[in-house]
Amino acid sequence: QQQQIYIRMAEIYQTATYAMLILIVSTISYIFIRKYAAQRADALKFSQAKSEFLANMSHEIRTPLNGIVGMADLISGTELNEEQRTYVQALVSSASGLTDLINDILDISKIESGSMPIESVPFDLLRLLNDTLPGVTLSASDKNVEIQTDFPENFHPEYMGDPTRIKQIMVNLIGNAVKFTDDGHVKISLSEENGTIYFEVEDTGIGIPEEKRSSLFKKFSQGDVTINRKYGGTGLGLAICKKLSENMGGNIDFVQNKFGGTTFRFWLPLYKLPLGTVIPDDLSSALERMENSLFGDRSILLVEDNLVNQIYATKLLKTLGCAPHLASNGLDALNKVKDSHDSYSAVLMDCRMPEMDGYEATRQIRAFERENNLTPLPIIALTA
Repeated sequence: QQQQIYIRMAEIYQTATYAMLILIVSTISYIFIRKYAAQRADALKFSQAKSEFLANMSHEIRTPLNGIVGMADLISGTELNEEQRTYVQALVSSASGLTDLINDILDISKIESGSMPIESVPFDLLRLLNDTLPGVTLSASDKNVEIQTDFPENFHPEYMGDPTRIKQIMVNLIGNAVKFTDDGHVKISLSEENGTIYFEVEDTGIGIPEEKRSSLFKKFSQGDVTINRKYGGTGLGLAICKKLSENMGGNIDFVQNKFGGTTFRFWLPLYKLPLGTVIPDDLSSALERMENSLFGDRSILLVEDNLVNQIYATKLLKTLGCAPHLASNGLDALNKVKDSHDSYSAVLMDCRMPEMDGYEATRQIRAFERENNLTPLPIIALTA
């Protein structure tokens, strides 16, 4: 009987031990889950705050920058002497450089936060490349660098993809090749194999040491510290190209070539379209002329809070043959639409403005139209 008591006590002790272990594990798990949930919530709030900050910074920086570029464009269209024209060109060049820098910083932030959209639209790859070449050819002509192309005669040009991001990678790779090549050539090649497009840029430039391969596609990284002193740059371009190509299902790499320079190569899987799917250039030009004629003698309500951008946009609208009318914010636009709805052909609406932004103004204009059975005005968003 005493032995049975010992056995019973051992069973009770074992059960209590198991219960205690379960209680400890459950408590630790509960604490960990609560802590993880709180950290995740904080991370989501931080990510949202970061996205809102970037959006605000993008708008606040781009708005005056667009004003600078726009006013420089207007000045360049006036009578200038040679010295003044040189100053204007320097102004445009500096503004363009700053725009590129801002775009790089915002792009890498969008990519890291997963908010960089990738389109899938029909486009002509050869036409896209031909649109890219004039700018780099001009840069190469300032040096003893020849731009060469190597496209197969039977290359199929029409695909589904994101032409904006593909062009961004092309411009970066070709631009780098020209920048780092002082003499020789930059050769651009296209090929297709089993639904994958291969794009190569070969240069006879300074080359990249093999030991720099692992860090070259990292943010703010360049092949050598002396490169930044001589050629400038932020080291963001290749990091962006790498991320963009991966987001589109491809990749990017480089090798040393026989000329002592570098050959960059990126590849993308693109869906091939039947020939004739993409609108040809002559038809695009005809559609553009038709769109321009549609603007003639149209009364346009321009909603913009920035004075410099008001001047530039008004000038552009008048060039298109429009009769522009100004509103300085969303509330002002709403009142003008209510007073003279049928006198406007369309509204160009800035998105971010004081008192009432473009989104709220558009909602209230649509509500006003529904209440009064009015034909909705075309409202086109404008944003820096």
